[in-house]
Amino acid sequence: MFGKYDIFVFLFVFAIFFVFLLFRTNASIEFVEVLKDGKLIMRIHHPGVYEVFDDGRYVMKVVFENGKVWVEEADCPNKLCEKIGKIGAGGVIVCLPNKLIIKAMGGKSKVDVITW
Repeated sequence: MFGKYDIFVFLFVFAIFFVFLLFRTNASIEFVEVLKDGKLIMRIHHPGVYEVFDDGRYVMKVVFENGKVWVEEADCPNKLCEKIGKIGAGGVIVCLPNKLIIKAMGGKSKVDVITW
């Protein structure tokens, strides 16, 4: 049923999984930036629900709660920014029709980079 080296392969894969689980980053979001055409139009520091406007036109509703950010409602036709879901520190949501970028800016974590 199992070969001679199957248990070693299983233990190796389990060890790799455990190392990634142990060293995953848990940086929290310090603030959220909303950019239009690369220019900062809104900086969010406190949890809550925020409406984003572009030249007086409603564009989207951004939610910042429990260390996550997401787009709850958008006026773009494809709604991809809503479908991205919740992001954490370092994550980015892009709305191409509205030319908006939402960045979740985080603090320093214990681990900077994990490589092989």
